[in-house]
Amino acid sequence: MTSVFSIWTGGRDGSPRSHLETGLSGPSAALARPDAAELIETQKFNEIMDMIGPRGRKEFLNCLVRDLSDLAESLDRAITAHDADEAQRKTHILIGLAGTVGAGPLRDMALALHRNAAAEVARGLTSRGAQTLAELDRLIRFFKGAAEPERLA
Repeated sequence: MTSVFSIWTGGRDGSPRSHLETGLSGPSAALARPDAAELIETQKFNEIMDMIGPRGRKEFLNCLVRDLSDLAESLDRAITAHDADEAQRKTHILIGLAGTVGAGPLRDMALALHRNAAAEVARGLTSRGAQTLAELDRLIRFFKGAAEPERLA
């Protein structure tokens, strides 16, 4: 069975996980390089970065990317298997993480998916799951790029 996450990100077969890693250019590049303002509250993100300080920034972001990637894969497996209980557990974690880093749109998508999973609506679970995983992939790509030393505007 093809996973929802692999459709959006390239899969677990060794191919690049994000469109950013594939070096897209032209009209598709806008999808590959998410704008901070579309994904997160930049002021909140910069406050977190200030608290961490320049020495811990890259390590924090790398850990965040790893944890979000693992969460995306777990959520993808739950969605692909139509396992509403597991999807609900994973979205519960995602709601908290997204809220903590100021990723409001992702938090809202995860909340809708969480509610849908609780109702065990398999068709909506797959549809909302694809949307949530796509937004999560955009956030992961953003954090990968944010590991650079410059702050967000």
